[in-house]
Order: sequence, then C-alpha cells, then structure tokens
Amino acid sequence: MGKNIINNKDYWDKFYLDFNETLESDFARFCSDRISGLSDCVIVELGCGNGRDSKYFHSLNIPLFSFDLSEVAIDKLQKLGLKNATFIVCDFKDVNSLSVKLNDVTKNKIKVFYSRFTMHCVNENVENKLLTWLFENMTEDDYFFIESRTEFDELYGQGVAFDGGFITSHYRRFINQENFKNKVLNMGFKIEYEAFSKGLAIKGNEDPKLMRFVLRR
Repeated sequence: MGKNIINNKDYWDKFYLDFNETLESDFARFCSDRISGLSDCVIVELGCGNGRDSKYFHSLNIPLFSFDLSEVAIDKLQKLGLKNATFIVCDFKDVNSLSVKLNDVTKNKIKVFYSRFTMHCVNENVENKLLTWLFENMTEDDYFFIESRTEFDELYGQGVAFDGGFITSHYRRFINQENFKNKVLNMGFKIEYEAFSKGLAIKGNEDPKLMRFVLRR
C-alpha cells in the first residue's frame, strides 16, 4: 500500500479531472520577474499539474518542457496544442529517463527548472534522486526555482504518519528548511535567493509558511 500512497497517481488523476484553476501562482510571477532578462531560456516544470503556471509562462513566449505524474493532467495539456511546449507523463522516481529528451529540447538554451508544491509530495529518497538529477543536468547558466511546504505548515501533523510525512487525502512530506538548505549546499548548489515566510501562497484562509529557493550550480 505504501508505494501507491507515495506515487499518489490515482489521487492526482482524480484531482485533475475537476481542478480548473486558471490563475497563475504568485511563485510563477516571482520566477518570471527574475528571469525576465534572459534572452533564450526554457522552463522545465517539475510537476506541472493542470498547467496553470505552464499557460502563464507560455503567454510570455517562454518555451516549456513540463512533466507530471498525472496522465489526466498531461492529456489535457497535450490536447491544447501549445507551440514550443512539451508535456510528458513521468514520475519523479523515473526522472533519469528524461535526460536525453531534456537535452534535445533545451540544447543551447538556459534551463530554468521550476518546482512549485511538488517536492513535498514525494519521500526524501525520491527528493534526493531528483536533486541529483538536477545537479547533473544543470550548468552554471541554469536555475532551479523551488517553493514547498515546510514543517511550520498548519497542516503539519494532521493525518497518519507515514514515510517521513503524513497521509490525509494524499501524502505530504513537510520539509525542514534548514536541512534542505544544508543538503543542497553540500551537494554543490549555490543559493541565489531564499525565503522562509508566510504570505507567499495565500488561498482563502490558508497561509502556509513556505520555503523558496533559487539555486544555481
């Protein structure tokens, strides 16, 4: 049962059948502002969901290479027929399978890796695998933008404890911001920007304390 909970594919397929949020996230606007001076880049979305941020980046004429666990979400995005946009079904644990395709799509372009509310949906072993893949596929010109829930989240501790996280309707692993920071520094990443705050992703009555990083190699 644990594998199904961690992969969470059934949950996200059902979720994206009816999830119709179209407004881009604040994090997408934050990212676009910081890369506005780049002349030739590609957004590499690590978990694009229903494409609310994908469509925003596309509206700014930024090419996309986006993947997600949910076949439902990716099928909907593929049917849009967006130019200069690639949407692929891929689980984070299988991310190494994307390396060749990634290099083909992003050749001679600056890669802007982008993860919003996706890293806390996998266990730490998968996180480590993904970070290793990122480091191996980044150059000094590239960026990694990440926003994630932390242990100071209001939802922390709710549900059933499992594999470093908690299960409610689905699995969440609330990340310790300092541990994550030390981990990426030890791996060789450089921190260009960091924030640890509320007010970054307010939705209704929810205002979680999030971590944001912009990492370079």
